[in-house]
Amino acid sequence: MVHKSVRIAVQMGYLSYTDASETARLDASTRITYEIRGILVLVIGLLFCLFSLNMNVSVEIDSQSYGYGITTASMRVANADLMAQRQNYLIFQEFFR
Repeated sequence: MVHKSVRIAVQMGYLSYTDASETARLDASTRITYEIRGILVLVIGLLFCLFSLNMNVSVEIDSQSYGYGITTASMRVANADLMAQRQNYLIFQEFFR
């Protein structure tokens, strides 16, 4: 049952009236479109997450000789700049999920 004020508003042209089946059909098509968009954005976010988590954040340090038989071995150490870059990628990808 439609309220009296709604009936008056429709008659005066303030509101438009559409058939319920037409509204349901439009809602279903827009819902599917939004679902596809949502799934696409989610997949992009997950791929970006996998990319950022697999980033190499270490750098190779060559061996050095300081004289008198003192040397350092070559090794891999964590690079703060690369770690910050990975953190920024992870924060950015959260907008997609």
